[in-house]
Amino acid sequence: MPTMEAPSTLRLAGYRVGALEGEPPRQGRELSHGELRRFRLEPLSGGPPLVLSVLPVRSRTGTELS
Repeated sequence: MPTMEAPSTLRLAGYRVGALEGEPPRQGRELSHGELRRFRLEPLSGGPPLVLSVLPVRSRTGTELS
């Protein structure tokens, strides 16, 4: 499993941030990931909302993913 965790809360200047339902961690032979955390970002300036997904990943092959 990945050694880092995704943040459970998020604060961004200029956005109203709300937490959404995520997904539990998964472990596989080649690729494992920690808990998927999702946030709904609503710009205070009135633009369209965004959904941000944060997911720590670990690969057995040593490939780094961001």
